[in-house]
Amino acid sequence: MKKIVFYIIKPKAILVDKVREINETIGKLITEVTSWQDEEVTHSGWTNNDYIVAVKLVYLAYLYEDLKDEPDAHFLFNSRAIRVELFDKWWSIERYELSDNIREAEHSLLTKKNVQLTGNRSIDTWLLSKHRSRRA
Repeated sequence: MKKIVFYIIKPKAILVDKVREINETIGKLITEVTSWQDEEVTHSGWTNNDYIVAVKLVYLAYLYEDLKDEPDAHFLFNSRAIRVELFDKWWSIERYELSDNIREAEHSLLTKKNVQLTGNRSIDTWLLSKHRSRRA
């Protein structure tokens, strides 16, 4: 069985401070918050940490391909080694499993008669249209 997992990769403050000294385009590339999606096998024998380590290595290899010829990025890959410790120095990572699909859960809201309007025109129109279509 597979599950959908999202990874959020964020630059650490030390990296944000360091890129102030380099080319703005490269700095933006390596300090932007990035989200990656993966399908992971639930019975693979891998732990969540195993998957996290794999994503760290893939992320570094991906950046290395784009930045290996950029002098301003050499501080990242000065040894040319793709190592987990390198990732951990400059970035943090968060892992989130997809719990449910909001469209599949929407019926829970729309079957309730006591849902109050919000005052937000778009949302209230959406709620009223969903309730009308449910009655039809």
